[in-house]
Amino acid sequence: MRFSSLRYLIKEGFRNIWQNRFMAIASVGVLVSCLLLTGGAYLVFVNIDHAFEWVYGQNVVVAFAEEGATDEETSALMAKLEALPNVEDVEFVSKEETLEKYKDSIPEATYEDMRGENNPMPDSFVVTFEDLAQFEDTLAQIQQIPEVEDVSYN
Repeated sequence: MRFSSLRYLIKEGFRNIWQNRFMAIASVGVLVSCLLLTGGAYLVFVNIDHAFEWVYGQNVVVAFAEEGATDEETSALMAKLEALPNVEDVEFVSKEETLEKYKDSIPEATYEDMRGENNPMPDSFVVTFEDLAQFEDTLAQIQQIPEVEDVSYN
């Protein structure tokens, strides 16, 4: 294709758009409305997805084991938590894992001082519930377990 024929096609295209102004405006209007509908549907989808993630996050609590608990006591606490009704899953998070999680938010010297026996982080359990309707009852049952020092949730 030569440059002169390309120039001719572009010139004819603009001339035809000018001659058929109403159809050109209608075409642009249809494109804009389609893009707005697609964008609006995407925003609704993202908003609903965010709402479901928020609701799912409401059925999780973190139960902290008593400070200085032995491995046997921690295992017994995990068994007690798993035995509760309305508990879907219990995940153990050691104090070392918790310290590693917060490693980037504390100074390096402080992090080095906190490693090993000086680790102030407690062992914890991430408890997932099956039914949000029984949230308060299950939370009260967890708080009544003597080996649980504290419970945290959103």
